Amino acid sequence: MDRNTNFTTIALWLSYVVTIIYLVNSIGVLTIPIAAIMMVPLIVMMNFLWRKPKRESLDSLNMQNTEKRKRQRIDDMLSDMSDEELFELRQRLQDGTYDEDYLYDNVVGDDGELVMR
Repeated sequence: MDRNTNFTTIALWLSYVVTIIYLVNSIGVLTIPIAAIMMVPLIVMMNFLWRKPKRESLDSLNMQNTEKRKRQRIDDMLSDMSDEELFELRQRLQDGTYDEDYLYDNVVGDDGELVMR
């Protein structure tokens, strides 16, 4: 797309310059206001042509913020755990066996928050 954008930009500006040169030869001084009026739509076209889609940047920004919040919550949760709880967590992660019934009964509350009972 960059190649097409570059070609379109060059073509539009060259046609603008050629038109201005032609008008200078035919009508003279009146070319100045006509050139100014013709430049406005050209600049607007360049804006639409070169503008990056904002939607993608907003989506990626929201995703980054979500990831940062998740990491911060995990860091906060780990820093609040006692040594025994950290050791138990480490053992469960190393074993690779998860008892979901135990986790839902003892670790996760009804609202989805972690609760140690």
